[in-house]
Amino acid sequence: QNGIERLRNENILAGNATILLFSCNVAGDSAGEAFVQALADWSGATVYASSNNTGPYVSNDGLVTQDWDLDVVRQPANVSPLPAPLAVAQVEPTVVSGTLTTLDGSKSTDADDGIASFSWAQLAGPNVSLSAASAASPTFVAPVVSSSETATFRLTVTDYSGQQSSADCGVKITATATLPAIPTDVAAYYQTSMNRNYINWNPVPGATGYKIYWDTSSGVTKTSEVLPETSTPGFGHTGVVSGSCYYYRVAAVNSAGDESALSAEASVCLADNIPAIPTGIAAIFQTSSERNYISWSPVADATGYKVYWGTSPGVTKTSEELPETPTFDFGHTGVVSGYSYYYRVASVNAAGESELSAEVLVKVTFTPYSSAGQLPDTGQTQCYDAEGNVLDSCPAPGEPFYGQDAQFQGPRSYTKLDTASNDLPDTATEWTMVRDNVTGLIWEVKSARNGTKDYNNPNDADNTYTWYNSDPEINGGDPGTPGDGTDTEDYINALNAANYGGHNDWRLPTPGELASLVNSGRYGPAIDADFFSGIAHHYYWSSTTYARDTLGACLVDFNYGGVNRLLKSYSLYACAVRSGASESLAPLVINDQGTAREDDDTVTDTNTSLMWKRTTSTDSMTWEAALAYCQQLNVENFGGCNNWRLPNVNELLSLVDFGRTPTVDNSFFLGSMWANFWSSTSYIFNTSNAWDVHLGFGVSYPYSKSYSFYVLAVCYEPSGYADALAISFPNGGETLTAGQDCTVTWKTDILSPINLQLYKGDTNILSIAENVDPSDLSYTFTIPANLEDGDDYRIRISSTADGTIFDFSDAVFAIASGSAAQNILVSCGYGHTVVL
Repeated sequence: QNGIERLRNENILAGNATILLFSCNVAGDSAGEAFVQALADWSGATVYASSNNTGPYVSNDGLVTQDWDLDVVRQPANVSPLPAPLAVAQVEPTVVSGTLTTLDGSKSTDADDGIASFSWAQLAGPNVSLSAASAASPTFVAPVVSSSETATFRLTVTDYSGQQSSADCGVKITATATLPAIPTDVAAYYQTSMNRNYINWNPVPGATGYKIYWDTSSGVTKTSEVLPETSTPGFGHTGVVSGSCYYYRVAAVNSAGDESALSAEASVCLADNIPAIPTGIAAIFQTSSERNYISWSPVADATGYKVYWGTSPGVTKTSEELPETPTFDFGHTGVVSGYSYYYRVASVNAAGESELSAEVLVKVTFTPYSSAGQLPDTGQTQCYDAEGNVLDSCPAPGEPFYGQDAQFQGPRSYTKLDTASNDLPDTATEWTMVRDNVTGLIWEVKSARNGTKDYNNPNDADNTYTWYNSDPEINGGDPGTPGDGTDTEDYINALNAANYGGHNDWRLPTPGELASLVNSGRYGPAIDADFFSGIAHHYYWSSTTYARDTLGACLVDFNYGGVNRLLKSYSLYACAVRSGASESLAPLVINDQGTAREDDDTVTDTNTSLMWKRTTSTDSMTWEAALAYCQQLNVENFGGCNNWRLPNVNELLSLVDFGRTPTVDNSFFLGSMWANFWSSTSYIFNTSNAWDVHLGFGVSYPYSKSYSFYVLAVCYEPSGYADALAISFPNGGETLTAGQDCTVTWKTDILSPINLQLYKGDTNILSIAENVDPSDLSYTFTIPANLEDGDDYRIRISSTADGTIFDFSDAVFAIASGSAAQNILVSCGYGHTVVL
């Protein structure tokens, strides 16, 4: 091999050479064929082999000259020549005369031995002088042109076997630069700690700098005072005087020195008197952003606020201080689970700082996490190979077995509650209920097990029940098996009659809710026993009839984990839940219309923010291959996402609607759901197995990792909004009618009021509403009848307290005049909305 590689690298052996093998028994058996294949791979040549003798050859006695049949029968081996390299030529699509421009060939590849040389040549357009035509990425200065012209180039790459590939690219050279866009969302506020006005705005694409014009009276123009040019979207104006007002407008500047028109005007007035003490102080812990969120009522004449804090009561101005903020709220990050935080707020302006507000307390309880959505983590913390061996360390990207469950830790957090629903420390030895801090669900805690059933006590841990529900609307058409205080309906009625934990809204959990308690990092029981000590190592009923066979109902196994079904006549354990249905555990919701476009590559579950590859794998494969399949999607940046992975078992189950058959709507995906799909979660009882979910039946089982199942890849795709303020409807693709009502809906966890605006293109054409309570989650307005038809409308929603917290419709929607049919939104529960 070394000799052949030397011949090839020294260009002695050409890439299209032919090698003949004589007097060798290599043409007729598998070992010989493998040798010929390897020789072709090493050399890049076409290899022929014959077992016939001809010409001179070397024997143990030296050179032997014999002349047998010279008509050698060449028997071509089943070999393939080395692949040619792939040339990739790239350049900015448009540049301005005088711009230093780079031709980029660095993404060219060769599958076998790499690129030996690059060669750039200009094909057309105004002549340019390349810095190094033989470099991977040469540069040139765009020449001066009187009108726009396109320069085209060809890149030719050659690999070490002499094979070549070419690719072309072109760049449009313009005579003058286009004026940059006008800066938007300009805001100004006074920073007490630095005695200056701070002006900020949204960055402008293509801008190389910004000019800030100002005056002490309204009506700023480009003849007003101007601050030093800045390259970033923010500037501090020092030397300001209390009692004065300042007005600002901003222009963007491009590389040619051209300025945009001026922005809208922003102003800040510096008061002479110290502002009042803030009131309405509130603080909560936000699990989704892992921070304490403090808010207060705005104070007249205040230009900013200071938040002081400590982990014990009695906060003063010598306590810890958060950065000054001009808004009426602040997010305190870096807080630690288990600690209590105390806050007081002071308002400030140029005249000074107020006294401190009343003190507010917030207790932090959370589990830090890095994975997606609002699904509880599976609890698995170790990585395994296909034989079930524990890996010393989890694999890195690109390595075998990368992307399994333990590498994407999610939230898993519980709080013990007393009989009055008050929080208790984790060390409490007596508690009545448990709150799941991820889903918000509150669970019944069973009394201690003693091996004796007591049906006079519905909380008894030893009681078992047949499945029964007399309501024909929800029992799936079969009520089940009634008992005398021994069926699930009797159990729930008795628990509510006893007002257990001070509540009478207890119910059986859905299969998804019940399965969310499974801890896949343990078995016997497969649940966090520190919080659920009364749970048996056995089956527990869910509230849902098995849609494929209504004589059965769905259950969860808390011995090993897993979702299954049994006849309703079986007597199984039960555990109640309250606080509504968890949205993240509800059936799949693709979007507010519950549909997916036929040309979509992906679909997103709006309950969990998980983005799914719409097409299932073409072939079934082993567990190891399934992990690798998802890694390859990241290499391809499929669907614009590079976080693809094999879903864990909880994420797969989040797709399932246990009340229908098949349990996943096949219209959402391309490929049959009537199949087993691998999860990334190993089966902890026997780690040579992994959990799969059959998306047709809605059941989960552990199978050997050597089995072949299908893959449905998942990617966490954050919405891009700040602090969970996101528009749900209209969010792109809808057609609304002028003169008709439209209900805007959103999701949020902010407290400050919000504003809603209607945009056409990039222009704000209508203020829909101001100072709306964000917890309303919807607002209905009448679309003006005189709006022009168009398909470039969007909604903008924003916090009144913080200009950085906002969201636009993900895509444009249309507004049409006339009497077009209207979208009627019908809520169907579990987060579903159907459009009629």
